[in-house]
Amino acid sequence: MSKSTTKKILWVLAILLIFAAGAAYSFLDRALAEYESIVEEYESRPQMPIELSYRSAMMGPGLVIELNNTSTRYLTVIVTLINPTLNKKENYRIDLSPNSTKEIGHAEGWAFASGDTIEIVHNEYKTLAQKLP
Repeated sequence: MSKSTTKKILWVLAILLIFAAGAAYSFLDRALAEYESIVEEYESRPQMPIELSYRSAMMGPGLVIELNNTSTRYLTVIVTLINPTLNKKENYRIDLSPNSTKEIGHAEGWAFASGDTIEIVHNEYKTLAQKLP
């Protein structure tokens, strides 16, 4: 291969490399801006209007979790329960009337234990997460 052909190939490769770097930078810049927008929107959400408490189960094993809707509106939330010891995870849809309380426990198929995590999600509020002591 001649020197002039090698130089042409190197120039083409350099131009392609510069083009690829510019495209990658543009893609990453847009992705970062979109991520920052999502974070900003999430941070502007109000706190979840639900208070979590727990008590010993009267019948059956474990604890019972009480979800108290402190707002004056109906809420439908997704409750994710995680037991890291048993590597178990369940999702429940819970409908809460205004200023009402719902319970989740053994009767609903989950006997809570120390270390379990509860996550409550509603698209208008910040996610509420709590780990049982």
